[in-house]
Amino acid sequence: MIKNIIFDMGGVIIRFTPKETFKRYFPDNDDSDRIFDVLFRQNIWGAQDLGTKTVAEVAEDACALLPGRLHEPLTKLLLNWWDEMPPVPEMCEFIAGLKSKGFGIYLLSNTPPEIYNRMDSIPAFRYFDGIIASCDWKCVKPDPEIYRILFREFSLLPEECYFIDDTRVNIDGASAVGMKGHCYSHGSIELLRRAMRDEGII
Repeated sequence: MIKNIIFDMGGVIIRFTPKETFKRYFPDNDDSDRIFDVLFRQNIWGAQDLGTKTVAEVAEDACALLPGRLHEPLTKLLLNWWDEMPPVPEMCEFIAGLKSKGFGIYLLSNTPPEIYNRMDSIPAFRYFDGIIASCDWKCVKPDPEIYRILFREFSLLPEECYFIDDTRVNIDGASAVGMKGHCYSHGSIELLRRAMRDEGII
């Protein structure tokens, strides 16, 4: 029986569309593609989720691999990145409904420490019973340990938890430690509802 619903943050309860954001700020496709490659395919971005580098340090590392003309606008964008990730109102309503049904609501997110400065601006957080932010544990999804940290910290049983994340590899990581889940890559709450009904959760 599922008693707890575990949510990812970026791409689930707040918007996270880096490719679209880079194209908006850097209309030249070569520039936006190169920036995405440096930050995500080379995983420079991941250091802030691990809590080993600040966003300013990540910006500096990225700029070292990019043409000088991109340094100032990219640094400015990265330092204000949270402004590009507004809350998803429909998901907040969905979470509120789950909370009213008695489910435990938890966050498991690869995220930098800036999350703690932004929580008040994300309405869904009022419904959460606990948070595991990767930066606090120097461990990121899909490392099996971060799921185990979630279970230990909040005394949860994996078979009683259902995980919602927008990345398939993270859902697979949850499955490997005994937690069912749904890949929210489509961004459709109706498909999510259907999946949860099919599992007999709601």
